[in-house]
Amino acid sequence: NRELGFLLLDAGRPDLAGRTLRQAVELDPQSVAGWVALVRALRAAGQPAAAERILSSPSTPPEVRTYVDGTAGAAQPAPYPL
Repeated sequence: NRELGFLLLDAGRPDLAGRTLRQAVELDPQSVAGWVALVRALRAAGQPAAAERILSSPSTPPEVRTYVDGTAGAAQPAPYPL
């Protein structure tokens, strides 16, 4: 599900990517890459409030905000192909 979500996001289908990525993070809630992609998909689909709720949720891994906000150090690789 996560890889399909990445492909849909890259293909310009953030609405479908968001649905797919929600399933992916339900299956693997520790997947930082899945959460980052979900937030990006929601923002691209015009749902910034939903993305912010995810970033504020205690169930979201704390590293997600670092990657989404672009504050990850240069030595850290992106959690998924950009």
